[in-house]
Amino acid sequence: MTPQSPSDPSDVFHVTAFTAQQIRDGAMSRMMDLWSGNLRRMGELRRRFGSVAAAAAEGLLVRERVEIYGLSSAGAGNGAALRERYGADYHSIEFLNDAALRLCRECEIGLPPLLGQVTRAELPSDLELIVQFPTCSVFTTIPRIVA
Repeated sequence: MTPQSPSDPSDVFHVTAFTAQQIRDGAMSRMMDLWSGNLRRMGELRRRFGSVAAAAAEGLLVRERVEIYGLSSAGAGNGAALRERYGADYHSIEFLNDAALRLCRECEIGLPPLLGQVTRAELPSDLELIVQFPTCSVFTTIPRIVA
């Protein structure tokens, strides 16, 4: 199985949202722990497989890209319809791809409940990039994460 292209319009993004109180309590900043969690995880993969590039070339690992985009409360434009769909009470609405959601779960980063899913093609054009970095996963038949 080959991973989907990073720009595949059918890529799924999981929707979660933060209230102003959750942000003040540090919930959103804990998502930034993904970077350090990924570094630990990549170190474990290197110990297990040696060269990550060689393991990926052999089909043992799958290269992925962690992506999180955000629609802030100040955002209008194309995101206004999504804001109405998920509720105006949220200060920030976040869109996590499968790799980001999987990494949040593996690193035990608590997220608010998921509100739904959209495809890359449905993402508003005025999103802010929150997090984006490469990672690898052990090759399996990668199931889609269901909200």
